[in-house]
Amino acid sequence: MRKKTVKIILCKSGIGRKLDQKQTLIGLGLNKLGKVRELEDTESVRGMINKVKHLVKIIWSLLELEMKLNEFQDLKQISKNRKRIGRGIGSGTGKTSGKGHKGQKSRSGVSIKGFEGGQMPIHRRLPKRGFNNIFRKEYIPINLGSIQKLLDEKKLPLNKILNTEIFIKAGLIKKSHSLIKILGTGTLKNKVEIVASSFSKNAKSKIEKVGGKITAKKLVNIKNDKKNTNEKTLNGEWKSTWCSWASNRTSSKDIVYTRRSNNL
Repeated sequence: MRKKTVKIILCKSGIGRKLDQKQTLIGLGLNKLGKVRELEDTESVRGMINKVKHLVKIIWSLLELEMKLNEFQDLKQISKNRKRIGRGIGSGTGKTSGKGHKGQKSRSGVSIKGFEGGQMPIHRRLPKRGFNNIFRKEYIPINLGSIQKLLDEKKLPLNKILNTEIFIKAGLIKKSHSLIKILGTGTLKNKVEIVASSFSKNAKSKIEKVGGKITAKKLVNIKNDKKNTNEKTLNGEWKSTWCSWASNRTSSKDIVYTRRSNNL
């Protein structure tokens, strides 16, 4: 029986989006505007698509869904040119640049969005909820399907351990200190050994089923190697520097104070 697949297309660029949205697009394999990918229809894939639903579009076949004439779209016209204002009256948005004549809203440096005439605005009436964790760990997702594709294209070696350095050379990640999470989307045919920060349960079972091996990196908190002043003094680390400074120091006994004769 044929597995269910879902076809998606990147309609809007990921430039300027949040980091987790960019990483989700990379995990789905959508790194170029207008790119189409056909993936296995699983819960994890659906969750990733739902996370970037404002950037991607699902392409349904005619058998699954009837398409209307007004839904046809030219891929070349997905990204429109920006609106150029103040470029002459012939453009339609020259002179007043679409702001109309006079008034507070036509002036520059005025921000009255959310202003409700002096009463408490809605964004201040509603209570706050949650917080942004500054110690959060952000992972870059890599699917088994994309690893298998690179193995087939011989961009990843079969006889070596797949670690961060090899993933950088293959173009899956950009930075060496990035945290990698292997996800189980797609199929893995080759027996490989993968070193990553984290693995999903599905990915772990698929790798071990083929006979591969996984190694999870331990997350170590990088702390400044600064010892306490008392510890350094006790260990004798500052002894040499202290002695050299103390030897060159002028004693108060060596200072001769002079006074005027009339003050004696």
